[in-house]
Amino acid sequence: MGHMRPMLTVASACRFHTVTTGRGQGKPLMLFLHGFPELWYSWRRQLDEFADDYEVLAALAAPQLPC
Repeated sequence: MGHMRPMLTVASACRFHTVTTGRGQGKPLMLFLHGFPELWYSWRRQLDEFADDYEVLAALAAPQLPC
């Protein structure tokens, strides 16, 4: 697997655990969301596949409280 960077992303006072790779200036964003009961890790192979052309981000669907 390539270099994946875990992050906490804040949106509207909710904190989301996210993993990103392929970061680069001018790259379009590709977002991966999983379904229950999976985790972001379900997308690990897709993150690697698209990292050369996109900034890819996989998010844990349930936000961390407080929200």
